[in-house]
Amino acid sequence: MLFLCCFMLLSCLPTPMKINDSIGRGQIDEAVDLLGELLNRGGGEMSSRKLKATLQALSTSRHFTLDPADNLFSQLNIDGKRALLRWYMNQYLEASEATLKQEDPLGGQFDQARQIWERQQKMRATSFPEFTEATPVLGVISLREADYWVSRGNRVKARQAFQRARKELTDKQAFDRVQQYSFNQLIEEVRKKVQ
Repeated sequence: MLFLCCFMLLSCLPTPMKINDSIGRGQIDEAVDLLGELLNRGGGEMSSRKLKATLQALSTSRHFTLDPADNLFSQLNIDGKRALLRWYMNQYLEASEATLKQEDPLGGQFDQARQIWERQQKMRATSFPEFTEATPVLGVISLREADYWVSRGNRVKARQAFQRARKELTDKQAFDRVQQYSFNQLIEEVRKKVQ
C-alpha cells in the first residue's frame, strides 16, 4: 500500500515530458506552472540541455506571449530566476525587435518597443534591483529612432531622439566610450547624420 501511495505521488510531480506535452497541446499556462514547480524543486531530472530545449519549445509555440514569460519568472525562486534570466530578457528583446520592424509613419513603433522593454525592467527589478544592462536597450531604441527620423528627413525629431539616446546610454559609461565595435559604429553613423 505504501509503495502504491509513493508511486501515485511521484506520478503527479512535473516532469520534462509532461511540460512538453502541455506545450504541444497549446496549454502554455499549464506548461509554465509545471516548469515553475519543477525548477523550484531544484530541476530534478531536467538537465540544462533539456531545459534549453523546453524553453525553446515554449518560446516558439504559437500560443506563447510575454504574459506566460512574466508568470514563469514571477513564480520562480531566486535560483530559478537566475537560471532563466537570459532566456527571459531575450523574450523581451525579440518582442521589442519585432515591434521596431513594424512600419508606422508616425514612429509609434519606438514608443511600443520602449513600453515592452520597460515592462521587462520592472519585472526584473523586483528580483535583481542591482542589475545593469551592458548596453542600455532603451538607448539603442532611441538611436534607431534617430536614424529613422533622419531617413525620413525630419532632423528635429532625429536630434531629439539622438539626445534622448545620449542620456539613456551615458547612465553607466561615457557615450563615446562604448566598447562594442558595431554599436560604436552605429553611434557614429547616426551622429554624423543628425548633425
